Amino acid sequence: MASFAPNMFSFNKSNSSLRCNTPNKEKNMRINNFKVWLFISASLLFVLFTFITFIASGLVDEGTDGNSSTVQAIAKAYYIFRFPTHTLFFQFMNGPIFFFGLLINCLFYGFFTERIVFILSNKKLATRL
Repeated sequence: MASFAPNMFSFNKSNSSLRCNTPNKEKNMRINNFKVWLFISASLLFVLFTFITFIASGLVDEGTDGNSSTVQAIAKAYYIFRFPTHTLFFQFMNGPIFFFGLLINCLFYGFFTERIVFILSNKKLATRL
């Protein structure tokens, strides 16, 4: 059986890039590497922050925060962590869907963090070359 398109792709180990050697494609096609460990760790960190701000928001709503400005500031940060699902789809966020929406937000922020780190590391790599 003949091999499929010999020498079509070349892999550069120094910067983990895959280059396409076909004349009708871009000369330097690059496949983005998704760092799963960074996505998972960032998502878990955002889950922790969301839980802390959710508890602080509950304390302020119930009036049991003791008028602490620190707790009130942390409670106000909850508005950041409940974006975008609870801001855009608030009418649907009731019951168990409420916490599922918070989880979706944390996964969104984890993905966003991973992509920012990827872009910044590529810019850093490009300035070295």
